[in-house]
Amino acid sequence: MRARFKSHLEKIQRARTSTGRDMLEGWCLDRNERVTEFPDDILAGLYRQLPKFILNTYPDTDYFYEKLAKVLGLGSSNIFVTTGSTEGIKVLFEALTRPGDRVVALEPTYPMYNVYSDIFQTQYHTVPFSENLTIDVSSFIETIDERTALVLLANPNLPVESMLSVAEIKMIANKCRTFDSVLVIDEAYHLFGADSAIGLLQEYDNLVILRSFSKAYGLAGIRLGYMMSQETNIEYLSKTRSLVEASGTSMAIATYMLEKPELVASYVNQVAEGARLLQDSLTTFGVRWHGGHVTNGILVFLPDNLAVNQCVQYLRDHKIYVRGDFKPPYDCCFRVTIGPKETMEIFASRFKDWYFQIFKTSTHASKLI
Repeated sequence: MRARFKSHLEKIQRARTSTGRDMLEGWCLDRNERVTEFPDDILAGLYRQLPKFILNTYPDTDYFYEKLAKVLGLGSSNIFVTTGSTEGIKVLFEALTRPGDRVVALEPTYPMYNVYSDIFQTQYHTVPFSENLTIDVSSFIETIDERTALVLLANPNLPVESMLSVAEIKMIANKCRTFDSVLVIDEAYHLFGADSAIGLLQEYDNLVILRSFSKAYGLAGIRLGYMMSQETNIEYLSKTRSLVEASGTSMAIATYMLEKPELVASYVNQVAEGARLLQDSLTTFGVRWHGGHVTNGILVFLPDNLAVNQCVQYLRDHKIYVRGDFKPPYDCCFRVTIGPKETMEIFASRFKDWYFQIFKTSTHASKLI
């Protein structure tokens, strides 16, 4: 069989994620998931809603499409449901790129953009953040040229939190249209406070918006997302779908949450409160931080990579899991998923114990500011 292996795929290094965590007693602050379990009454209500045929029949997707379209204020023909927004990214590479095409994205951003670029043999061109962790929109626009097939923008972005205005997105969309490039706005985190580009769909036939149920909805385990675009685009892109777009169980759970927007709003508010507590705590400790305004993630900066590795391991030993394996120049920081105040108090207390144990003197502390 190995004789059939593709050489470019053999070169790709992949590792399984979300492994080795104590899901019952630990605090999972490393994957930007909902960090608290759903209350029992919510789970009981969800279970009561599941039809008896949910497991033994192939799902009828029409009902979910209609429900989702109503919530979004779009037609069903403007939506393509996918197995997480990550599958949507794969669909776009599969349907819209050829080997050698150019793909433009920020750096750092969602790592699956680069993975699919390697799989589909495109040239992945990245635009770094400025030293003050902002996006130079003019410089970004200048990188888009006649070779560019896709422009991938997470808005808001993580791990470096950033947000483009709708006006800035229009500028980028106009430049993309000049070269028949497709602009993809990944709005996985938009419900935490960012503006949406959904109002631009009718104006721009080169615009695709991705969304996920994994973040503000707190449903990472059901692996469900969707893309939005003009009807002609969706008709073409949906030709790549499998037998059905998603499992009946996933769509039933998402339907339940769509019918209870107050649950999402409540958790978003809790995340905002947790962010303020964590930001204030880190400032009090004299630790530099970035983010937590329009996403559920915040970067914590330490003097060097050694300190980061030590801190991440210390927290892991206490069953607090954070993300700390970023490439330079971001190898001197780690990311914390933000949750309700009670969760952030647990993290802040444990981090404080480590921080003041390691950085006892003002000389050490000054390096962090």
